[in-house]
Amino acid sequence: MPDGVNPKKTKMTAVRLPVSVIDKIDRLFGKGNRSRFIYEAIEKELKRRKRLEFIEKDANLISDDIKDSVEYVNELRKIDVERFEVLYKVNDQKSGQEEVHE
Repeated sequence: MPDGVNPKKTKMTAVRLPVSVIDKIDRLFGKGNRSRFIYEAIEKELKRRKRLEFIEKDANLISDDIKDSVEYVNELRKIDVERFEVLYKVNDQKSGQEEVHE
């Protein structure tokens, strides 16, 4: 039983896994730790999916139309360069308009 899990609040469930996967779990964690390993792996995956769901839906941080991350980063850089050029021109114009008082 995984630490911190109340045995009274658990339910036995049958899960079919390939023998090769079970053998790998047993070699790495021991036969007595299958449930613990599977529990921890499932919890980790559930947390990962919850984070992804938040990022994709709630925070609107990932867009489906971004096909290539390099292309996306290059687009952001292009926007930054354009913004810098505009700001640079505005600052140059302001500098040229200042009057010198003696």
